[in-house]
Amino acid sequence: MSFRLSTIILFLGLLFSLPGMGQNLDTIPTPTEYTGYRVHLGQYEILKKSKKCFRLKCKMINTGRFDLTKEEFEPNLSRLIISFDEKFGLTELADYKDLIAYELRKQKWEISAGGMIEKEIKVKIPKERRLSDDAFVINVGRGTGLSGYNRKLCVDLMLDSLSILDKSKKSVKVRFRVSNVGKGALNIIGDKKDENDNVQIGAFFSGTKSFRSRSSNPAAIQFMTGLEETKGILFPGDSVFLEMEISRKSQTRYTNILIIMADANQMILECIETNNHEGILVK
Repeated sequence: MSFRLSTIILFLGLLFSLPGMGQNLDTIPTPTEYTGYRVHLGQYEILKKSKKCFRLKCKMINTGRFDLTKEEFEPNLSRLIISFDEKFGLTELADYKDLIAYELRKQKWEISAGGMIEKEIKVKIPKERRLSDDAFVINVGRGTGLSGYNRKLCVDLMLDSLSILDKSKKSVKVRFRVSNVGKGALNIIGDKKDENDNVQIGAFFSGTKSFRSRSSNPAAIQFMTGLEETKGILFPGDSVFLEMEISRKSQTRYTNILIIMADANQMILECIETNNHEGILVK
């Protein structure tokens, strides 16, 4: 073997032994030791979701010491630590952290140290990790019974992001978000063809924000609709924004807190029953 050929082989061997060089993305190990390359994901929003894939929007913050530029990114893939906001652990997304990290490593992006960008990620779900057609779903119709209840796959409706859109002396219009932060899916549609036995949203005027008190005055009832793409099923990690217009006839000088409550008629067995309402001051 000539000196020139052996030199080339030695050079190539050293080159492909560097971190990230010559590695297939499928075989890049998950780093456990911080070496200056780290990003944190937070403020996420699920844009679309099906059995086969989901599309996620989130904020990415470079919490490492080094800038992540095009030149720095690929050579240091194997040293990049990706951390997740605590809220990821409250939803079904917790089961797909590895898939999200994998998709992020495939994309090209730049963040300076301490900087932040907004990123959309489309994640394909492997067949073996998809929900089957007979996946556990809680229904709100008359057929719902305790025999089908599974505590490990319970639904947990959370209502938040309550805000006032419009207000007059006679009524107030609000907007809010209802999310399923449990492990089980929920069918919001009841047995009847009309909407009167769907999951119920209730509005009350009360004297306290913490919870609907005995002295609170019922103000309005609305039934959840929508979710056409999933045929009325609110999957774990999914959320829907709703609007509601409420008459102020039942409001008094002592009950100026408007409380909006999901599952006001308590048809659903939930993991937690105390996070499905929120209050706002209406002067």
